Amino acid sequence: MKYIILILTTILAITSCELIPNLERDNANDVNFTGDKNKLPIEFEIKEIGYVFSYVTNGGTGFSQGSKTYVKINLQNKTISDLENVSAVVSTSSSSVSLSTTNFPIYFKNSYGIFASNEERQGKLYSQNNDIIEAPNGLPYSFYIEISSAASKGDIISFKIEVTEKQGRQWQDTFEITIE
Repeated sequence: MKYIILILTTILAITSCELIPNLERDNANDVNFTGDKNKLPIEFEIKEIGYVFSYVTNGGTGFSQGSKTYVKINLQNKTISDLENVSAVVSTSSSSVSLSTTNFPIYFKNSYGIFASNEERQGKLYSQNNDIIEAPNGLPYSFYIEISSAASKGDIISFKIEVTEKQGRQWQDTFEITIE
């Protein structure tokens, strides 16, 4: 009896299904997505914050009191599509540091201006001639900070990064650096 009910239910389910020929694929993770990927929000993940070079006056390391530190920031593009002309601005409200990125956006791109989906890339500063600006040791950096000699060891400095891409979409996050 239960097999007869199962067979009848299966037949009813199969024969009553109507095919929908033009069903919109609205899941952006679907390989058959039919929407405009340029209208989806962009997303990144901060993968690394570090320093590439530092002038230290008190014998400390990179993020020390009284230092001028060239910082690198790596982001991973978590957006499902490649992005063009990705740039960022870093800011802080801390009086313990001064920041170099007031007039210089940080760019995350390859030689074609693309930041591929799932790619991790270091942000870099570029000159007006599109040359990468390097720290005194020849390594590229994202921005530099001057840490006040009045800052205390263990102070935590908060920063905000705001990222924009060619379509005008924006993403922001925060990160911290601890004074060593």
